[in-house]
Amino acid sequence: MKKIPIQSVSAFGQVVRAVRKAGGVRQDDVAGSVGVSHVYLRDLEHGKETVQMGRALQVLAELGIRMELEIPDEAFERLQSDAARLAAKKAAFEQQAQQSQGVMRAAAKRKGEEDGNP
Repeated sequence: MKKIPIQSVSAFGQVVRAVRKAGGVRQDDVAGSVGVSHVYLRDLEHGKETVQMGRALQVLAELGIRMELEIPDEAFERLQSDAARLAAKKAAFEQQAQQSQGVMRAAAKRKGEEDGNP
C-alpha cells in the first residue's frame, strides 16, 4: 500500500478512479454495490466539490482504500478527551434505559397481578 497526500477534492477523485480502474471495475458496478448512482461516482472521480462525504467514505471502503487524517497533537488529545466523555455519557444513558425498562416491567407485572393475572 502507498500513502498519497490529498490536497484537493480533485486529487481525491483521481485516487478513487485510479484504484477502481486498476481493479478492473466499472463505475456502475461500484456504484451499485455501494448504493449510489453512477452519476455520483462520476462526480466523485471528477472532483466535484459538493459530493456527500458519507457516500464517498462508502466508496473508499468498497474499493479497499483506507483514509487517515494527520492532526496536531493538541487536537488528538482533545479528540481522546471528547471520546472518553462521550463514552461515559453513552454508558450512563444505557444504564438509565435499563433501569427504566426494569421499572416498566415491574409496573406491568403489578398491573397484571391487580387484574388477576399471575
